[in-house]
Amino acid sequence: MENALLVHEEEISIDGLNCRIDIYQRGERNFFAVTRLNEDDAFICDGFSVEDALAKQRIAIPLALSCRS
Repeated sequence: MENALLVHEEEISIDGLNCRIDIYQRGERNFFAVTRLNEDDAFICDGFSVEDALAKQRIAIPLALSCRS
């Protein structure tokens, strides 16, 4: 995550699978959440704040997991 600062980390459990959400800040009001499922598989949600990016990622995680085998 070039030129981005890790500002928040959180781990949640979805259907028994632990998922870590990392929130990065780039610039003054550019935040994004990253959840890595493995080395080659991650998904990202943008937000205007830590809370915004985190809320979007919490909603996206179950969908992302259901789309993977």
